Amino acid sequence: MDPTAGRSSSSASGGGGRGRSKGRGSGRGGGGRSGSRRPRHRSGGRRHQHKKTTSNEDAAEPDAARTGSSQSEGQQKKQAKTTQNQSQNNNARKKKFKELFAPHLPLDEALRLYAEEPTKYIRGKFRVSGSAGQRIKAFVSCDRGGFRRDVIISGVADTNRALDGDVVFVEILGPVEDLHEDGKEDDAKKDGADGVADELAQLAVDGNKEGEHSGDMESEDTETDDEDEDEEVVSTTWRQDTMQRSLWNPEVDIKRHASIKSEYSSRNASILSSVGGDNVGGTGQMRGRVAHVCASRTGKPRIIVGTLKRQSQGQHGRIILVPSNRALPFFVVPRDAEKYFSGDDASTGSNLFKAEYNHTAWMSGMRFPPCRKVEVMGNCFDPEDETQALLTEFDVNHGEFHPAVLCDVNGAVKSGRTKTASVSGAEGTTGEDLGWEPTKEMRKGRRDYTEERIFTIDPTTAKDLDDALHIKRLPNNQIELGVHIADVSHFIKPHSAVDKEAAYRATTVYLVDRVIPMLPKPLCEIACSLNENVERLAFSCVWTMNLDGTLATEEGSENEKKGGRGKKRRKEKVWYGRTVIKSCARLDYNTAQNIIDGKCGNPGQTDADISEELWPRSRRPTGGHTIMEVASDVRLMHKVAMARRRLRFDNGALALHGVKLVFRLGDDNKTPKLCGPYPLVDSNRLVEEYMLMANYLVAQRLITHAGDLALLRQHPPPLEQGLDEVAQVAQGLGLELDTTNSASIQNSLRKISHECTDDVILQGITELMMTPMQPAEYIAAGAVDDPTEWSHFALNIPYYTHFTSPIRRYADVIVHRLLQATLDGPQAVKEYYQSVDEISTVTDHCNDKRMGSKKAQERSDRVFLSLYLREHPIESAMGIVVSVGEKSFTVFVPSLGLSTRVNLEDHEHLIYEPIEEIRKKIIVRRRGGGAEDGEGGPMWTGGSEPLEIRVFAKIAVACICKETSPIDVIVKLVGPCSG
Repeated sequence: MDPTAGRSSSSASGGGGRGRSKGRGSGRGGGGRSGSRRPRHRSGGRRHQHKKTTSNEDAAEPDAARTGSSQSEGQQKKQAKTTQNQSQNNNARKKKFKELFAPHLPLDEALRLYAEEPTKYIRGKFRVSGSAGQRIKAFVSCDRGGFRRDVIISGVADTNRALDGDVVFVEILGPVEDLHEDGKEDDAKKDGADGVADELAQLAVDGNKEGEHSGDMESEDTETDDEDEDEEVVSTTWRQDTMQRSLWNPEVDIKRHASIKSEYSSRNASILSSVGGDNVGGTGQMRGRVAHVCASRTGKPRIIVGTLKRQSQGQHGRIILVPSNRALPFFVVPRDAEKYFSGDDASTGSNLFKAEYNHTAWMSGMRFPPCRKVEVMGNCFDPEDETQALLTEFDVNHGEFHPAVLCDVNGAVKSGRTKTASVSGAEGTTGEDLGWEPTKEMRKGRRDYTEERIFTIDPTTAKDLDDALHIKRLPNNQIELGVHIADVSHFIKPHSAVDKEAAYRATTVYLVDRVIPMLPKPLCEIACSLNENVERLAFSCVWTMNLDGTLATEEGSENEKKGGRGKKRRKEKVWYGRTVIKSCARLDYNTAQNIIDGKCGNPGQTDADISEELWPRSRRPTGGHTIMEVASDVRLMHKVAMARRRLRFDNGALALHGVKLVFRLGDDNKTPKLCGPYPLVDSNRLVEEYMLMANYLVAQRLITHAGDLALLRQHPPPLEQGLDEVAQVAQGLGLELDTTNSASIQNSLRKISHECTDDVILQGITELMMTPMQPAEYIAAGAVDDPTEWSHFALNIPYYTHFTSPIRRYADVIVHRLLQATLDGPQAVKEYYQSVDEISTVTDHCNDKRMGSKKAQERSDRVFLSLYLREHPIESAMGIVVSVGEKSFTVFVPSLGLSTRVNLEDHEHLIYEPIEEIRKKIIVRRRGGGAEDGEGGPMWTGGSEPLEIRVFAKIAVACICKETSPIDVIVKLVGPCSG
């Protein structure tokens, strides 16, 4: 099913699928896969040459000089000659104007070149790093196997009218190291503006700063055309790692790379041969040029949100739309937008506007993209208007559910509707309420877990509870651990109205002041939510673990070639199936942490002994279970989870957690009253460990029983060049950061944390490490050529999926359906209603919506942080310098989780001098007391020394709200950090 089918028709843009189909059957792990390799054919294509353009190409042409009757013949001839010269100049200028960009290839030609093998054309999502402008840098990730290394697009000419988020075809031009050979020297290196650390800002991608940081590590296939390689790029298989067997016991024997560098070098070999290269050393990063921009899959124009400005002074200057998204260029608006300048609002930038953009409107002779249908959205500093703007900008403004969807949902839950005299819960509501419970028919074929001591652990304000846990002690120092997930797929039938709507939304969007749900309330908060003391339908994964955190296994029969080895394997003790459960308690993270810390639920305590603050009565056990029993379960879960977590990180798992802000809003639900970082505690990590395990086990089941149809969550390795830059920064501080693989990175960070007496260094390095990390994505197993591409870099495992949150992620709904098909048998898998290509279409759409949701959430955080600072400016906070340029530097403010650029030109009371050394720095002095002459004198409060701005220097900064649109945070340099 096309995820957009319920909303609009799909466009045949060439950007829909992730790759060609490998068939419907159980391919890898289940008995081979279909499909053949494309015939090898060397593709051609020349680089387009671009002429330089003048700075006033978009200015109005001067009128021809007038000639009067009183002029002499000589004067008339002279004037005619002048007019002729002006005409020639205008024609030459127009000629240059027409050659600003190379023409795009037709779609059919782009597809033909893309299909050749070997090919030097890739297709993928265009992602801008930092801000759009003359020195723009962007990245494109190939959307199929064989070359999944990000390609760098540098400069306006090579970006060739692509916008951030577009699906594009790219011609590979060669390695990044050869950039200077084509006369396009890297601007940053040419003028020395960005030091070593600042290169990271140019290498940034839309990173994944969520708690998971999921990803894949690829490995080389055994089949190779080059038998005389200098090194063996594959060092082992996942199963050959003893700790991997203890922690995960992978049934599918997939090879893995020993290092990031060996993986990328092997991946680039075929591409280099097609572009005439013979060196796979260095960073392995390729550069390219956009050859075609694909139409949107929805066929709808793109909505651009921003403010209107005049490009020049005066009443007749061109009006442009300045996007709120800095990754987008300025847009030219129609002349009728002049009406918005009749008052003062638009000219002062206090209004938000939206406009439509179609990629075909940006012609090769236009410097800026044109937009149309400009409309006012509201005020820049109004929380509601800002929120509506960001929802529109990132295409997650879904609105209310259509009546047909609500009717569909009501029909799905109708048979289980009940009326209860009272309802108790975390919110303490009472009175008659329309509840829900499974009918006898629904219980058929399900395992009954209603007598099991099952409970949930979630954020305090959570309403859609989609996961619950149980634990039981077993003989021989083992435990049974159960993860029970809301059985959403029972209520959402394929192709139904609610299924189409959920597929279109793809994810729940969490903003500061609201939640835009993927499913209507009768499902997400009632029938599917695993509320306490009521029976619910669940999909469960139950397995046996050892107390040391390892996976308990038993001797299995011959593996029937599932791993391609035909050897006996130790099979994990795991059960999957549909269940009926009854949660006994709705714990939150605070209460669970109090239990772990021994503050409540201790032996001998009664209900009366425990305060409401430590364990609220609304969260205490029901159904005959006691607080002592639940507390004992929580502590046992914590003990096993922490043991497993230590083993995971010892084996190479990587965690880089960014700071997540939380806000407390006023009674109007608009005004932020408090703001601070969200604390991650052991109760969060407890839940995370078991969710990771369940997701992994389900992924393994899908691969071994559904083959190519398996929907997986893969995470590519980070950008190697970016990692090298971080390592150089660390080396300049006398620290060693080994970026060979995830294990070496995690071990290095651990070592640095022990060696450094100043936590700021570790915070700074961790912040820099976030930049080269790539986002995780959903894929269909059969849509990639090499099973090594299923792997997850940050988790350091061979495959992974999302099973545990079907209330808020549509990908999980598909995973549930596939899992049930594997339980129903091979025939059910064979008859599954979606093909590999159709699942790929779903994964592409889920990736797009997930990224849109993430950007909307980040923008919402930034808007409300700005509003908070508008009323509560921070006069001085500690900042950590993470990169240094000529006239500016990037600072990270840990207390706000904020990284932003500080422009010294905006500090009129300061003078500065960049110093080129091994470690670049800027010397900053306060004006006055001889400072203008570069001499000493009183500079800062408490001292007379000038301030050195260098990487990892601690400084004092002020954080305030920007007074002009778009709303944002401004950070100002205050002086040395006193702490």
